Amino acid sequence: MKKKIKINWKLILIILITVWLIRNIWVELYRIPHSQMEESLLNGDNLFINKWSYGLRLPQTPIAVPFFQDSITGTKMKSYSSIPNFPYYRIFSKDVKRNDIIVFNRPDTKNLSIPIDRRKIAVGRCVGLPGDTVHMYNGHLYINRREITQPPHIKESYLTPDSLEYKFQNILQQLKIADPGFETIKENRIRFFPKYQAAQIQSFDNTNNILTPIHLKRNNFTIILPRVDEPVQITPENINLIYPLLVIHEGRSIIKKGNHLFENGKEIYYSRFTQPYYWIMGDNREKATDSRTFGAVPHSHVIGKGSFICFSFDPQQPFYKALRYNRIFKTID
Repeated sequence: MKKKIKINWKLILIILITVWLIRNIWVELYRIPHSQMEESLLNGDNLFINKWSYGLRLPQTPIAVPFFQDSITGTKMKSYSSIPNFPYYRIFSKDVKRNDIIVFNRPDTKNLSIPIDRRKIAVGRCVGLPGDTVHMYNGHLYINRREITQPPHIKESYLTPDSLEYKFQNILQQLKIADPGFETIKENRIRFFPKYQAAQIQSFDNTNNILTPIHLKRNNFTIILPRVDEPVQITPENINLIYPLLVIHEGRSIIKKGNHLFENGKEIYYSRFTQPYYWIMGDNREKATDSRTFGAVPHSHVIGKGSFICFSFDPQQPFYKALRYNRIFKTID
C-alpha cells in the first residue's frame, strides 16, 4: 500500500506570509540585468535593497505572485491582483542623498495604467537633488556649476566606418578586446569603449581613422529640479521637464500649447510641487537608460537604497563557473 503524503498547509502558509512580509516591508533582492552601472555593479549582481532607507513605501498591490514584477514571465498574465489597490503612502519618509545608488520604479509614460509599485524596476545613482542645476555637455556632468568626476572605467561613444569593419575586427582579435556590440547610424557603427581600450585601438598600426569619438545629443542638456512647495516659474527652457511632472506625478489637469501651460482654461506662469524629484544616472553614462530617457524620478517611485551585493553570477559563464566569489557580500558605493 502506498503511503499518503501529508501536506502541512499551515507551514506553507507561514512560509508564504513570512516571505511576503520580508519582501514588502524589509528587504528585497534585485538582480542587475545589464551594464547600467558598469563597473560599480555588474550584470548578474544580486543587490540587497533596504526598503527603510527612505521610509517604507506601503504596498499598493499586496496580493501578487512572489518574485514577479508586473507579469508572469513567458505569459501575458498579470502577476498581481488589482483588488485591493491602495493609494501611494510612505511612512517615516526620508530624502534621498546625493550619490546614493537607489532602486526605483521607472516613471515611464507607457506604464501609467500600472500601479506605481508594479512598474518596471531600475537602478541608478542619484546625481541631482531638488533645487540642483544639472548640466551636461559632451559627456561632462556638472552639478551647480561644479564638474562631477566621472566613474572609473566609464565608456564613451565612438564611430567605426562600415567600410573598415573587417579590419576593425582583426584589430580587436589581435588586441584581445571583446566587441561590445554596436548601433547603426548611416554608414557607420556606434560602439562604446573605455578610454584605455579606445587608445589601444587608435594607436594600433596608426589606425586613428578607424575609431572616432563622438558626442551624443542626449549628453547635452541643462535642467533645474524643483523644490517641494516652492513656486517654479514656467519658462521655454524648463517646460519640457515641468509639464510631464505636473500631469503624470502631480495629477494636474494641464494642457500644453507651445511653450505655455493652461489649467481650467487659464494660463499658469508658476507652479508648486508636492514631492521631491531626483535626477538619476547610470555610472555607465553612454549606454544607461536613466533620467535622460524617462525624466526626473519622483520620491513616490523610490523603492530603497542598494546596501550590498548578496551574490553574483556571470551570465556569460556556464553555471558551474558563474559564481563570482569576490563579489559575495560586497558593499557598494
